[in-house]
Amino acid sequence: MKSLLFTTALLISFNLAAAELPVVEGKVIAIEAKTDKLTIAHEAIPNMDVGATTMVFKAANANMIKKIKMGEKVRFSAVRMNGEATITNLISVDALLSGESCE
Repeated sequence: MKSLLFTTALLISFNLAAAELPVVEGKVIAIEAKTDKLTIAHEAIPNMDVGATTMVFKAANANMIKKIKMGEKVRFSAVRMNGEATITNLISVDALLSGESCE
């Protein structure tokens, strides 16, 4: 029971932290579905102290990248997690305009 409470508290705190992260825009350059990774050319990510560049990101959730296509513009939030640049929220700009979700 304590483990369940701890896990629930951890998930809630993660979601609250994700809500405070900056959302940046970028363009998907490559998708590595087998490793749940995306290469994105993006604008500056202030919370990671990274300027505008192209980087490889791990998706925190494999379902995030299922509807994303190469060349697509996206909006996302990212953090460093276990030493990797990790996307915590991701949506296609086209999906955003049409009201769809990537998850």
